[in-house]
Amino acid sequence: MCEFKVLLTPNRVEVARDIVNAYYEDGNLILIDILGAKTPLDNTIIETINVDKEELIVIKNPLIGPILNFIKRYTECMHDKKYDRDLDLLWNYIKKRGDELLNDLRKVCQE
Repeated sequence: MCEFKVLLTPNRVEVARDIVNAYYEDGNLILIDILGAKTPLDNTIIETINVDKEELIVIKNPLIGPILNFIKRYTECMHDKKYDRDLDLLWNYIKKRGDELLNDLRKVCQE
């Protein structure tokens, strides 16, 4: 059986080990180890899976959870052919938070 060590970019910090399953729930990445223990990672997405090295590389950003939630809700609405006004609220939050991140980056890059 293949158990993965989970590394967080950019510094490849180990955040979990012996992971045998991963899935998304409510915008969070849920990792399950060989003993069945769950490790939730918020605002995190899988960047790379390397079976040879038994590594799962993840990236964390505050937009990931909201974007995953938006995509899930959008897909459900398309499937049901029913519009949900909460999508507008979620999309506006994503845009606002993205603007904040860009402003933070501009400040850091000016120093």
